Amino acid sequence: MSDNLREHIDDWTKDGGFGTHADNALAKAWVSVLGTMYAPRKVDQVINAFFGNSDTTVDGESHLLKYTHRSGPGIDERMIVVVEK
Repeated sequence: MSDNLREHIDDWTKDGGFGTHADNALAKAWVSVLGTMYAPRKVDQVINAFFGNSDTTVDGESHLLKYTHRSGPGIDERMIVVVEK
């Protein structure tokens, strides 16, 4: 049985005191690392998926990176789950 890795970011779309999209730089850094580790030939595709608004899967060499996006009234949930093939 293999373990999965999950990266979840709450993306504030309304200002709750810290501004909108306050953690974008940190999120991009984390997603870049995930892409480099698990889909090194598709890092840009992983980053673009994470900041997109539709669910998608990036097929890396040895892992699948499954991105989901859920939009709420003031916050969007952005999540990547890394699954070993």
